[in-house]
Amino acid sequence: MRVVRLEKHLEHSLCLYPELIDDDLWGIRQGMECLGPNYPTLRRQDRMPNRRLADMVFVEHTRVTVVEIKKGPLNVRHETQAGEDVVEQSVDYLRQCRRKYPGKSEYRAFIVGTAIPDRHGLFRKISRYKEMITPLILGIDIPMTIKFCRCGRALGYRAMYCRCGARCS
Repeated sequence: MRVVRLEKHLEHSLCLYPELIDDDLWGIRQGMECLGPNYPTLRRQDRMPNRRLADMVFVEHTRVTVVEIKKGPLNVRHETQAGEDVVEQSVDYLRQCRRKYPGKSEYRAFIVGTAIPDRHGLFRKISRYKEMITPLILGIDIPMTIKFCRCGRALGYRAMYCRCGARCS
């Protein structure tokens, strides 16, 4: 078993198998394979209108999904601390995506890290914004070891059943 240590390696793996982030993204991989490069799209290191780079942006007909990957824990900046935290960064990316990819019915973000040191603080900060932001923990929400169903979907190694209904052993 090989442990993914670098952010770029994790980003590469999640680009190949976005269903590990959210099973709704399974359709993106299927669409990219069937429909070609024009629709739907996955943009790595997508430059936003304010010149910042989002790690991954999935653009579908009705939805835009931003994925921000941190190589460490998902820390929250408190009012007394300087700088920007992952929640503020994700909110900014969602606002920028509304400018760059207008007219979608849903804009959402996933933030991926190794832990959540201040769970209450993170969810309190997310709730301040009217944005769909979901934190995911590597090794808990996103599996470190995967296997594949016969339908082609990537699953956590310990998964017994795929979303397609097949038993995966």
